[in-house]
Amino acid sequence: MTAKTDVPFPLTDYLRRIEAAEHDLKIYDIAALVPIVEQAGGQFSALLGELTPETSSVLATNGKLHGLSQQAFG
Repeated sequence: MTAKTDVPFPLTDYLRRIEAAEHDLKIYDIAALVPIVEQAGGQFSALLGELTPETSSVLATNGKLHGLSQQAFG
C-alpha cells in the first residue's frame, strides 16, 4: 500500500475502474443520469469540479474512486 494514495494497487489499475468520462456535453445530456448514478452509490461531477449548467466534461465513478480519478484528470 502506498502512503500517497493509500491504494493497494497501482494508479493505472484504479483508472481502469472509471465507469465513464465524457466531454463536450450539454446539461440536457447529463441531467437524467445524475440521480441514477448517485442512487446506485456512485458519484457524478464535472471532470474537474462541481457540476454547473455550463459543465461540458463529466466524470461518473463508483464513488470510491471519484477523488483520485478527478486528480488524475486534473
